[in-house]
Amino acid sequence: MTDKKQLKGITVHRPILYGSVATMIPVEERIANPDHNMRWTVALRSATSPPPDSDILKQRSIEGDIMGGADNLSHFIKKVSFKIHNSYPNPLRMIDRAPYEINETDPIIIPEHQPWLWLTIPDDENNDEKNKSVPRKDYNQPEQSERASPGDLNSIKTLYGEIVFTEPNETFYHRLLSDPMTSLPIKNQFPKHLVRQIGPKGEYGKFSLEIEEKEFKKLSLAKMKVLIETNQLRGALVRSEKELNETKRFI
Repeated sequence: MTDKKQLKGITVHRPILYGSVATMIPVEERIANPDHNMRWTVALRSATSPPPDSDILKQRSIEGDIMGGADNLSHFIKKVSFKIHNSYPNPLRMIDRAPYEINETDPIIIPEHQPWLWLTIPDDENNDEKNKSVPRKDYNQPEQSERASPGDLNSIKTLYGEIVFTEPNETFYHRLLSDPMTSLPIKNQFPKHLVRQIGPKGEYGKFSLEIEEKEFKKLSLAKMKVLIETNQLRGALVRSEKELNETKRFI
């Protein structure tokens, strides 16, 4: 019998990456399908990347796609539904086993891709399912001016997020703990030519404890700046009110 007892005050976080990777298809591979010149992958993966010599990386559709995926998420994700551009056959696609990703090619005139992602998570309390949506972001392919030579990774738009389980039941909680996520490495382990910028103004590399620490420092500095500006505005407001009261005395 499934244990339905919820663990009050317990929260479990599972870090993920979701987004897309795109590259130009080499000319020799376009002979069979000359109208397509880009290959892309849209995926949901664990945040930590596999080591450089991992078989996981060797099986990926795009060489040099190193972002995330060290862990199998199937113990807490039952399926992922992707809604891609309507120009593709079967634009709503359900992936019910890891890896949770779609691999496609694009015509020379590339449509915009803004996929929606839905996660289906097993609910051990009643054998039902819970759905979680992932915020939609722009995963558009690069403009013509941004493209490099075939085989280069021309577009990497991957975002960090967390799946949060609040007060799970005991069965599901023990399932999460029985298969812990791989810790982030201290530093980037990949050659410089394989890594790309993370975020619009972020660090280069894959997600690591080093980048996490740098992001924490950036947030701390931003918080301090906000506090300073708030105090300055508060002081300006006090002075303005004082001047207003002085003016009223002479009216």
